[in-house]
Amino acid sequence: MKKRFFQRVVLVAMAVVTAQVAVAESWRINHDQSTGAHFASINEAMASEKVQDGDMLYLDAGCVLSDAQTITKAVTVISTGWGYSHLPYMPARIANYLYINSAAKVVGVQITSNIYPNHADIVLERCHITGIVRSQKSTNSNPNLQVLSCYLANGNLDGGNSANSTGWKIYNTYIYRYVNGSDYPCITNLSDATIVNCYLRKAYIDTQRKVHVLQYVYNSLIKNNIILNTQYDSYKNWILNGSNNNISNNVFSADSTSAYVTGNYCVGSTSTSAALGTGGTWLKLGEDSPGKGFGENGIDCGPGAEGSLYPFVENGMPQYVHYPATMAVPTRPTDDKVSVKLQIVNQDK
Repeated sequence: MKKRFFQRVVLVAMAVVTAQVAVAESWRINHDQSTGAHFASINEAMASEKVQDGDMLYLDAGCVLSDAQTITKAVTVISTGWGYSHLPYMPARIANYLYINSAAKVVGVQITSNIYPNHADIVLERCHITGIVRSQKSTNSNPNLQVLSCYLANGNLDGGNSANSTGWKIYNTYIYRYVNGSDYPCITNLSDATIVNCYLRKAYIDTQRKVHVLQYVYNSLIKNNIILNTQYDSYKNWILNGSNNNISNNVFSADSTSAYVTGNYCVGSTSTSAALGTGGTWLKLGEDSPGKGFGENGIDCGPGAEGSLYPFVENGMPQYVHYPATMAVPTRPTDDKVSVKLQIVNQDK
């Protein structure tokens, strides 16, 4: 009973945003149909004639979609963020592949498998992705993918066949690739990309399979990032088979022999503390970090930089979505009344 009450409160809080949208229809999605949601899955919503381009699809708190989902309309799928333990409800989750075959936007969603973008102008914002984001097209048919303030845990971004994907915009995103036996870089097969204020780290568990952080990236802007090859001091190269890139204001683990010394900061070590500073993290640099103020126009390097375009937001809370921060529901009524204490917070960043 309490769990369902929490879900309904989260729904009401998120509905405040819906009221601000002038034209788009809004639809609730929950695998538990006893909650009164409109659809049990994204697939079911896509099959409905009622759902049109421009509509909003809200994943209820605690909703788990265990089957592969395919987005075929230009909708916005929005959820409750991820990775928190301090809120009185569970995040929603897509626990299988997500195929995106339209110019859709996915915000604040936790996806515990791969994402396959197969269209132009897709936006992934504030998502937590445990898997790869990879184009399945053999030609450049999904340009201009935007990856904004996302967290890729043991994942990577792959433009697909021979750098055919162009114009990808990757801002303020965390990518840490560490699979045992994996030879995949953090970012690969892109042309004319923009990679700004990211934290890119490749660790080697299998000593026989060492690859670069970026690979097959061409004609791209790469700035204000922290880029680390860690664990093996003898393997500090971070970019392979790339050309005509504009690379500046980055902190990376290469040494003074790197071809990219000019305009960048080579820490000469694979130690993360050498790049992040004393007590620093990938999100908040220590005061002695070489990335402090080293970004273009004096901002910090990395995803959490103030003054950057899409500063990373912890837990991926969608902007302008209201959510309950604290909630107290008594186990029994007093004088036949239930007094509920609720604190609603607006995610204004």
